[in-house]
Amino acid sequence: MKELLFVLPMAFFVMYISAEDLLFDEKMRILNDHSKTRYTESLKEKDKKIDFYGIVVDDFDFPVNGANCVIEVERFSPNSKTFTQIEKYQFFTDVNGIFEVENLTGKRLLIKKISKSGFFF
Repeated sequence: MKELLFVLPMAFFVMYISAEDLLFDEKMRILNDHSKTRYTESLKEKDKKIDFYGIVVDDFDFPVNGANCVIEVERFSPNSKTFTQIEKYQFFTDVNGIFEVENLTGKRLLIKKISKSGFFF
């Protein structure tokens, strides 16, 4: 077994590191990277496909065209303290008062706001 010799002149000491120690550190780094990747993938698997639609009507049950619908989708994220990430989306209703949310992924959809000038929701 070969040993590497590092001499640090400022500290006036000699440190010996074996090749096995270097291999162990490299193996631990690879293992940690692999664990992080597996953990990230497992969080992404918890997100599900979201397809949602809604209809906005006035007091007389007539559809409201052009209403602004703001939603939030909550997703799993390994990069935040709460393991979640929130993204906002904006949609407008069509002439039938319908808005559609399709092909999103996440764990939860929240309708944050529906608005149109001249209307109270």
